[in-house]
Amino acid sequence: MAQVPPAPTDGAAPGQVASAELTDPGVEDIVVTAQRREERLQDVPVAITAFTGSQLTRLGIDGSKQLTQVVPGLNFTQSVFSPQPTIRGIGTRGTSAGEESAVPIYIDGVYQSFIPAADLQFNNVDRIEVLKGPQGALFGRNSTGGAISIVTRQPTVEPTGALSLSYGRFDEVIAKGYGAAGSGNVAGDIAFVAHRDDGYIRDVVSGARYAKLDDFAVRSKIVAKVTENLELRFAVGHVENNDSTGEAYRPLDGNTIARRVPGTIYGAAPYTAALSIDPYNTLRQTSVSGTAILTLAGATITSVTGWQTNHLEIAADSDASSASIATLTYPQYSRNVYHETYVATRGGGPLSLIGGFVYFHDVSGQNPFVILSRPVSTAGVIGALSTSTFVPRMTADSYAGYLQGTYKVTRALSLTLGGRYTNETKQAAIDVQINAGPVNAIANRANFQKFTPSAILQFRPNERLNLYAKYGEGFKSGVFNSASASQAALQAVKPENVKQYEAGIKADPLPWLRIDIAGYYTDYRNLQSNARDPVTLATILQNAGSARIYGGEAELSIRPTRRLNLRAGMSALHGTYRDFPNAVVTIPTTTADPAVATTCVAGTGTPIGGNRSAVCDVGGRNIIRTPFVTADAGIDYSVPVGRGEVGFVGNLYYSGRSYWDTLNRLREAPYVLANGEISFRPGPSSLRIAIWGENLLDETYSLTTVSSATADTQVLARPRTFGIRLSYGR
Repeated sequence: MAQVPPAPTDGAAPGQVASAELTDPGVEDIVVTAQRREERLQDVPVAITAFTGSQLTRLGIDGSKQLTQVVPGLNFTQSVFSPQPTIRGIGTRGTSAGEESAVPIYIDGVYQSFIPAADLQFNNVDRIEVLKGPQGALFGRNSTGGAISIVTRQPTVEPTGALSLSYGRFDEVIAKGYGAAGSGNVAGDIAFVAHRDDGYIRDVVSGARYAKLDDFAVRSKIVAKVTENLELRFAVGHVENNDSTGEAYRPLDGNTIARRVPGTIYGAAPYTAALSIDPYNTLRQTSVSGTAILTLAGATITSVTGWQTNHLEIAADSDASSASIATLTYPQYSRNVYHETYVATRGGGPLSLIGGFVYFHDVSGQNPFVILSRPVSTAGVIGALSTSTFVPRMTADSYAGYLQGTYKVTRALSLTLGGRYTNETKQAAIDVQINAGPVNAIANRANFQKFTPSAILQFRPNERLNLYAKYGEGFKSGVFNSASASQAALQAVKPENVKQYEAGIKADPLPWLRIDIAGYYTDYRNLQSNARDPVTLATILQNAGSARIYGGEAELSIRPTRRLNLRAGMSALHGTYRDFPNAVVTIPTTTADPAVATTCVAGTGTPIGGNRSAVCDVGGRNIIRTPFVTADAGIDYSVPVGRGEVGFVGNLYYSGRSYWDTLNRLREAPYVLANGEISFRPGPSSLRIAIWGENLLDETYSLTTVSSATADTQVLARPRTFGIRLSYGR
C-alpha cells in the first residue's frame, strides 16, 4: 500500500501571502532515484514522469489506475480481475499464476510481483516515479515496458499527522489517516485507508448491486539512525481488498451464448447486469521489508529485503447472463522473497559506478481453479455440465547481477554503459481433472538466461538544457500456462525481448517553464499473448512473432506564481504486429459459419450469440490495450480569501481509439475525462473542505473487455461521481 497525505499548507503567516508567491515562481524540482542515486528529475538522461505526494493530492490522483490521466505513455487497463499497466504499448497480457507484469511496481525499492495487487490506493506517498522504456540494467528482467517506483514518506521525530474523510455518490466513504512521531534517533509512522461504497452496477433481475468496494489497508514504517553512517528501515503492511467490479459483466452488444436460450436475461443498458451467481473478488496481502543504508567515504551500500504473501479468491459468471452456463472460481496465491544489495560510488571524479545483486523466489498457484460449463446448441438447448479442475503450482528462482557506469568525457558530455545478467529457473506442476475422470499430474521445468545492456549519451551545454540518446534492452521471463491440460501443452512461452532506441530533450528555458520531449522506436519480439480455450474456457498463452512500436511524448509545466500551476502532456504512438501468423482469436458465431471451425473468415449468417475460435494471421493489426493518442491538461490555482484560501483544480484527459483483441474486432472509442475540485481553507490552520467530481462529462467507456467462446464481456468504468471531503493536517 502506498498512499497520499492531504495537501500541506503553504506556510504563510496568518492573514498574509507568502512573499515567494510573487518573487520566487518556478516549476517545482523533484529529486528522483531512477538511477539509484538522488538526482534532479531534469538532470536524469531518461524519460521519467514524477510527482510528489502533495502534487498528486492537488491533482486528485488517489490510486495507481488514475496515473493514466497524468502520465503520457502510461495506460492502466484491466483484464477481468487483473490490473495491467502498459507503457509505450508494452504490457502484460496474461493473468495466470506465476505471471508477472512487464511494468513492475516497486514500493520503497521492493519488487511487487503479484499483478492483482497493482490496484493501489494512495495515502502516504513521498513521490512516484514512472520510468519509461526497458529498464533491464537497474530495474529487473521484467521491466520491458518500464517501471513504477513508489517511495513512501519518511517518519519524523517531530509529531505530525493528517486525517481526511470523503463522502460521495453511491454512498462512497473514504477515510485516510497518517501519523508519525519519534524520539532521539528513532521515528515511526502509521498510515491507513478505508474505502467502501454500495456499487454502481445493478442486476436487472435480482436488483442486487455489483462493483461494490470494501477495502482497508494499513502500513507502518520505523526508521532508526543507528550511527552517523548507518540507517535501518523496517516496514510492515496489510491489505484487505473486496472489489467485484472486474467480474460485474454484461455482454457487449448482447453477444453471449446464453442469448440462444429462450427466456434468458442479460444486462443490455449501461451499468446493468444479470448474473447467475454473485461475483466476488477478495484480495489479502501482507508484506514485511527491511532496508539498511551504509554511507562510507566513497560509496553508499544499500540492502533491501522484502517478504510478501498474497491470496486472491474469485467467482465470475463467464456468460454474463441469468442462465447457468459457464462460471469459474478459484483462489490464487503467491508467496515470495525479494533481496537486493547494491553499491553506488560517490565522489568528484569523472567515473561513477553502480553495481548490485538481486535474488527473487516465488511460489504461486491456484487451489483449485474450477471451470463449470454447459454447451448450448444453435437451437438453444443446454447440454450436460462439464467440470474442469486445475491445481497448478509454479516456482520461480531468479538471480541477477548488474553494473552501470557513467564517465564524464567533458564537463558537458557523459557516457553511461550498463548491463544486467539474469539466470532464472521456473518449474510447473499441475493436477488436471476433467469431470469425474482420473487426475492427470503433469510437470515441466525451464531455464532462462539473458544479458540486457543499455547505453546513454548525454550532452548538457548548460544547466537548463539536457539532451540525451539512449539504447536499452528488456527481458520478460518465460511463463507456464497454469491451465494446461496435458504434458505436451505444458511448455513455457518464450521470454519477451525488447530493444528500444530513444532520444529526448529536457529543457527549462525559463524558471517558470519546463518542456520535456522524447521520441522512441521499439523492436518487440516474442510477445506473450493470451486467449481463451474454446472448450475449457481457460486462458491459454502463446507467443506472437514480433511487433514494431514508435512514437513520442511531450510534457509541459508552467508555474508563473506559486499559486498557479499549469501542466499538459501528450503521447502519440504507432504499434502493429509485424509477425503473428497463428493468433488464437474469437469470431461471432452465425447461422452460416464456414465449415472448418478454425477458418479465419466471418460467418455470413445472422449472429446467434457466442463466439467460435479461429487461428488468424494478425500481422499488420494494431497492438492491444494501447490508445494511439492520449493528451492531458490540468490547472491548480489558489486565491487568498481573508485569512484562508480557495483552491481550484481541474484536469482533462483524452484517450484515443484502442483495441481489446489482436483481431481488432473489439474497439474502444475515444473518450474524454474531466475531473475537478473546489476547496476552501477557512484560516491559517490545515483544515480544508473540498467539493470534488470525477468523470464530470459522464463518459461511457470500458474498464475491461474480454472475449471468449462463451461471450464478449464488458465492464464499464464508473459514471459521473461527486462528493465532499474534509481534511486536516499534513
